Amino acid sequence: MRNFLNNLTIKQKMYSLNIGILIALMFLVGYTIQKVSSIEDEFTNISKIVVNIENEELRQSEKAINNIINDIKFGLPMWVIINIIMSIILFIGIKSVVNNILKTEVGLLEFFKYLNRKSDKISTIDIHTNDELGIMAKAINENMLATKANLESDVSLIDNTVKIADAVKRGHLKSRIKKSSHNPELNRLKDVVNDMLDTVYNNVNSILHILTKYTDYDYKNKVDVSNMSAQMKSLAM
Repeated sequence: MRNFLNNLTIKQKMYSLNIGILIALMFLVGYTIQKVSSIEDEFTNISKIVVNIENEELRQSEKAINNIINDIKFGLPMWVIINIIMSIILFIGIKSVVNNILKTEVGLLEFFKYLNRKSDKISTIDIHTNDELGIMAKAINENMLATKANLESDVSLIDNTVKIADAVKRGHLKSRIKKSSHNPELNRLKDVVNDMLDTVYNNVNSILHILTKYTDYDYKNKVDVSNMSAQMKSLAM
């Protein structure tokens, strides 16, 4: 009987222990459910906050985008107009430079033809700007005109020399070269030729003078041959 009671007591204890464990588990489950619910509420609140933040950021972004779009709508026509104006200015500037380069090329080619005797005239470069091309064209024009003047003076001197030589050949010993050149070497040649003509003229005059005397049977005078040589000296003697 005592053993039965002891066994019953153990069963009661085990039952009580199980009941306690079950109650503890139920309490734990309830607490857990409560915590989970609380966490879910916290997550819900956080989600709402995040959504509100996202909505606010979205509104701010939309506002910024709208401001940018408005700025673009306002600035785009002005930007297009400025670009068109700049393009026109750039086109005009490039066209002007290209035209001036072509004018310079044409002027130089014409000048080279003149130098090579393929043309009897030159065309100055028609550029009157104050930029580098204009300054260069002005300098080229000045040199072209100076060269033309020099060549014309050379040609004039040579033509005059040819005429004088032809006159002397026909017996006009008093003829002299009158033209001058900008070329010092040609001027020197002119002076030498004129000096030669002076000497020939004086020698011939001396011989003629003595011959005239001889026709009058006056043989006292003789030709001064100190400045003569070769055939001229032989003729005088």
